[in-house]
Amino acid sequence: MTAFMDILKATEEFHYHPNCQEIGLVNSSFANDLFLLSGANVESMKLVKKVLADFGKLSSLHPNLSKSSGYFAGVSDHQANDLSGILRISISRLLVRYLGIPLIIKQLCTSDCRGLIEKIK
Repeated sequence: MTAFMDILKATEEFHYHPNCQEIGLVNSSFANDLFLLSGANVESMKLVKKVLADFGKLSSLHPNLSKSSGYFAGVSDHQANDLSGILRISISRLLVRYLGIPLIIKQLCTSDCRGLIEKIK
């Protein structure tokens, strides 16, 4: 996937997510989860869709779109609907959670992790 993301980054039409261009961040993966980061514009969404399709053709690995979500910031609801429609994914709202823990900037407290702690017990 990294090679495909490198191709994406080299494309002029691709726009980085704000604050990600300086470090060249477009994807991050954890276990079986893949986070793709880009600007919230039609060109970038079409490029992401193409890269995922090309990767799928080569590897036979395809995202489960029914389990995929898009998080959009700084765009209207109408724009978010249009962008999510390109990738055929649902729209989710922040607060983003990963493994039951909120992905937030502030320091976590015990109540933030209660769900994960209960699962571990």
